[in-house]
Amino acid sequence: MTKRDKRQAAMWNNPGSVRPEELNILHMANTTNKTGVARQVERYMALPYSIELTPDGDGGFVSIPDLPGCISQGNTPEEALEMIREVQQMWLQVAIEDGER
Repeated sequence: MTKRDKRQAAMWNNPGSVRPEELNILHMANTTNKTGVARQVERYMALPYSIELTPDGDGGFVSIPDLPGCISQGNTPEEALEMIREVQQMWLQVAIEDGER
């Protein structure tokens, strides 16, 4: 745990200990980090991924084999493909935030 993480945890447990200047610094650090994550997600979203569509009635199930657990479904094949792109973006964001690049 970094020094900043320890301070954030201490502030969470004891809000009265927060100095006003710390609020702005921590907010700026979190905003900068999120912007970096968003850029990385965009970069990974631009890469070519194989998408597997398994028909089921009118719709189907869809997955990205390169991203374990990245699965979705839709009432039509088009909807399933739209849904998997949203799930892919969320999957990548979580993986980047967790340091699993």
